[in-house]
Amino acid sequence: MSHPVDAVVFDWGGTLTPWHEVDLPEQWRVFAREVHGIRVDSPDVSQADLDEAHRLADRILEVESAAWTRGRDEHTSAALSDILEAAGIDAAHDRHHLALAAYRGFWEPHTHTDPQVRPLWEGLRARGIKVGVLSNTIWSREYHRGIFERDGVLDLVDADLYSSELDHVKPHPEAFRAICRELDVDPRRSVYVGTASSRTYTARSRSACARSGSRTPTSRPTSGSR
Repeated sequence: MSHPVDAVVFDWGGTLTPWHEVDLPEQWRVFAREVHGIRVDSPDVSQADLDEAHRLADRILEVESAAWTRGRDEHTSAALSDILEAAGIDAAHDRHHLALAAYRGFWEPHTHTDPQVRPLWEGLRARGIKVGVLSNTIWSREYHRGIFERDGVLDLVDADLYSSELDHVKPHPEAFRAICRELDVDPRRSVYVGTASSRTYTARSRSACARSGSRTPTSRPTSGSR
């Protein structure tokens, strides 16, 4: 027996944003250089200072990679603050907010919402279908909503959840059930849309939002969202 669709839930990175090739180690080099007060490509920086900053960047990348591996293998979540703390970053450091700003500035070009999203969502809403967002991410809800607001689509989101605020990441069924609860819809009457190479799972077979999803370890739209 078929069911009408009451909600469509979207992945974020690579689905609502274009898919980009990204130099992943560079994200943390930008952060670490700012922590150490090193201007990018400055000729006045000693090699010793630069090496120290890059060692910090490597340490953060290692912690982040381990967090994503646990997410893949154990479906456990992580947040940016957890990763930085585990890497020994002092959030009270007087340059911490500057380092975060540099890190976010690095990713900003890769976060822009695809221009087709607004007309698509308007079309769904016009048909009485709710719009949701569910993303595996280390970034906060506030940060993601700021992106949607910047790009003029936040008003069309009926509910959004991010793994940074959940106990589990996709594809754990509880992550899908959680967004369906936020949308107040029966999971069997919802569809999940994400990046995928060949797999699509239906809500009826998994008791969770239908989904299609994949990620690659070396190229992705954001470090924070997979």
